Amino acid sequence: MVKLQNTTTRYVSIGAAYDKVFDYLTNPLLYKEWSTNFIADVALENGEHFAVTPMGKVKFVVKGDKQTGNIDLFFGDAPFPIPTRLLRNAEGVTYLFTLFQADGMPDQAWEPGIVGLIEELEILKNKF
Repeated sequence: MVKLQNTTTRYVSIGAAYDKVFDYLTNPLLYKEWSTNFIADVALENGEHFAVTPMGKVKFVVKGDKQTGNIDLFFGDAPFPIPTRLLRNAEGVTYLFTLFQADGMPDQAWEPGIVGLIEELEILKNKF
C-alpha cells in the first residue's frame, strides 16, 4: 500500500489584477504582512531571505512562474515546497494553497494550522 500524507487545499478569491497579486506573492519580504500565523518576520541577509517561523529561523525561497501561476514556497531544508497557484478569475484572481501534514505531526497541530491558513488567506484578500 502506498503511504500518503493528509492534505488540504484552501483558496481565496481576490478582486485585483493578476500581475499585481502575482508580484505581491512572489516577494518573500511581504509574507510577514499576511501569513501572520506562520511567519513572524522575513529578512534579507547576504542576498538570501530568512523567515522566522514556528520551526525557528529558516531559509525562505519563493519561486514563481507568471505564465502558469505556480508559486512554490521553500522553507529550510524541507524535501519539497509548499505548492500554491494563482489563477486568473475574470477581472480578479483565485489563489490556491495546499498544505501537507508532515510526518510525525500530530493532528492536534495539523488542525489549528488549517484554521490559521484560512485566517491568513482572508488577511491576504484584504490587502487588495
